[in-house]
Amino acid sequence: MAAVAGNMLTGAERGELSCIYAAMILHDGGAGIEAEAIAAMVKAAGGSVDAHVPLLFARALRGKDVGKMLETLGSPGAGGAAGAAAPA
Repeated sequence: MAAVAGNMLTGAERGELSCIYAAMILHDGGAGIEAEAIAAMVKAAGGSVDAHVPLLFARALRGKDVGKMLETLGSPGAGGAAGAAAPA
């Protein structure tokens, strides 16, 4: 979505993106990633999201190592770009 202007996103897409940012901020601050906290951050930022969306994000991230997920987000996997560049 980085290549899409914010005003081109649907309301649902803006809500999901807001929840993603809220979850990352909560993680970075060492707070628990809970639905209520996500919803509060979205509201504090002036956004809005359907009540079930923060709950879905919180449940999806429950028990996950969010730090590890963020570390590996842009890392090439086995056989990725480095493997493709190897001589034949």
